Amino acid sequence: MHNLLVLGALRGFHTALYQADESLRTTVMCLSSSARLVDQRSRHTEVLELDEGLPLDAWLAIAEARHTKWPFTGIVILGEGEAPFGAVIAQRLGLDAHHPETVRSVSDKAVMRRVLSASQVDSTRFALAHNYRDCPELAAEVGYPLIVKPVNGSGSRAVSFVQDQADLASALDWFRESDYNLPLLMEEAFLGQEYSVEAFTDAGVPRILAVTRKFTDPLHCVEQGHVLPAVLPLQQVESLERFTSRVLQALGISSGPTHTEVIYTRQGPRLVETHLRPAGDRIPDLLKAATG
Repeated sequence: MHNLLVLGALRGFHTALYQADESLRTTVMCLSSSARLVDQRSRHTEVLELDEGLPLDAWLAIAEARHTKWPFTGIVILGEGEAPFGAVIAQRLGLDAHHPETVRSVSDKAVMRRVLSASQVDSTRFALAHNYRDCPELAAEVGYPLIVKPVNGSGSRAVSFVQDQADLASALDWFRESDYNLPLLMEEAFLGQEYSVEAFTDAGVPRILAVTRKFTDPLHCVEQGHVLPAVLPLQQVESLERFTSRVLQALGISSGPTHTEVIYTRQGPRLVETHLRPAGDRIPDLLKAATG
């Protein structure tokens, strides 16, 4: 019998787990903010909702106590907010999961840019602003058009496309109104069609599952629609797949699902960001419906 520790929540995921193996035992640890996404509550051994701001030591103590009572045979990390805790818990309990440094390289977008630049996979120009006063000068160094976004954001919150210097002030106001703190990231914007590449990596080898075409709001980059699979020439699909595989391997991603956002420019694919989780917006449902 497998006894899984599940970090985070994703609507429908637990149902899929039990459909795959009815004998599973599962303990869920998640942030209170994502607890609404936990399904099959009556089947879990426990569902532990933890407050925002609870320190790593507390997460470790809770996980170790459960592991002593019901030893876990595996760990599944679903939530981006829970991922840093899950990586350290997995190390402590001897379970297979992403290395904490890999999680940091993906969750901190400035670190991600540095790693990919050093690996010669992606050379996107970017700057990290620790105060608003320096933003105009740093934006000029990056060059327009550019993107303003949080270093650890999700769901396109606080993100703005900045065409020129005249747009910068409104982008910074939009960031101020969010619940994100400084620093903020300013990075080169790419012109082209946006796609996401859905993949599952096993033993360090990415398996590409699908390429999804994305329709987004041009100002704040909020996703508005998807087509899966994207209708593209085979050459472009293969280019997106090769590029995404290089990104995932450079970041040290060894296992599990990823959702990688890419813009296809005249010069080829350029990375927006990647995530150590399945896609949102019910893209996994589209994937299942389209491909089985």
